[in-house]
Amino acid sequence: MITEPRRFPDGFLWGCATAAHQVEGNNTNNHWWAFEQEPSRIRNGDKSGIACDHYRRFDEDFALAQQHGHNAARISVEWSRVEPEEGRWNPDEVAHYRAVLESLHRHGLTPLVTLHHFTNPLWFERLGGWTSPRAPDLAARWAGYIAKELGALVPIWSTINEPSVVASAQYIAGVHPPGHRNFAEAFAAQRHLLLAHGRMYHAVKEATAHNPLVGPVLNISYVQPADPDSPADVAAAEGVDGFLHEYYLRSISEGVIARPVARPEDEPAPEVKGTWDYIGLNYYSRALIKADEQGRPFGSVPEGAETSLMGWE
Repeated sequence: MITEPRRFPDGFLWGCATAAHQVEGNNTNNHWWAFEQEPSRIRNGDKSGIACDHYRRFDEDFALAQQHGHNAARISVEWSRVEPEEGRWNPDEVAHYRAVLESLHRHGLTPLVTLHHFTNPLWFERLGGWTSPRAPDLAARWAGYIAKELGALVPIWSTINEPSVVASAQYIAGVHPPGHRNFAEAFAAQRHLLLAHGRMYHAVKEATAHNPLVGPVLNISYVQPADPDSPADVAAAEGVDGFLHEYYLRSISEGVIARPVARPEDEPAPEVKGTWDYIGLNYYSRALIKADEQGRPFGSVPEGAETSLMGWE
């Protein structure tokens, strides 16, 4: 029981987080928009459409955040707006995001900017998205360009939001575009996402003079076997934890492409070693893992458990 008041330290950042596609509206040039137009892809046929119209109303939104006592805001910059075609940059969109960042500063909100929050430009997706061997270099080029343009206004950068979710939701569960279920693609994506993170980290550092903080944002759940007495459930849970969580933590810590993405042993990857000035942590729920008859893992929710609107325990 807490009997004395607790005080967070001076300078502690309080705020909310958004992703461009969630709130801006009319992000028509990325693969999520295209995915929304396909029948039966999105529950109830919903589409992002104008979303919260944040693209036009960002200054009002930040004023509301300030009124509610926020002193920080995590946002993302939409790659498909700034580079609508490979190698062609849109200066008007750069100016837009500069205005967004200037608005944040006017309202006393420290910007935390995410370079990739789930959405791929259509041209990038046509190349194979994160399964393409070109993906790490293209992502690094994007990071270096926008950091050079806007870096003076950004003290904290995030490279990729939840890279393990990108790989697993796109290429295993098939619930994010392109909606595939292919383990080979998922493993290729995990490899390229890790390399992209490392190269993006260095690109931002090289493009900025004030040495901003740069790191990944990782979604980490507490993974447990649904039945701790079932060897199959235990093995399935260990596999999920290794692929989703340990892979990134150990790879960046040790400078390797870690197992199970590298087989049969870890592969040296010195360019990713230590590429985190901080670790962004997204936590939503524990993950109870069961194994099916073939030993493949799937998530489960205990009967009668309280769940969120997403169906998570």
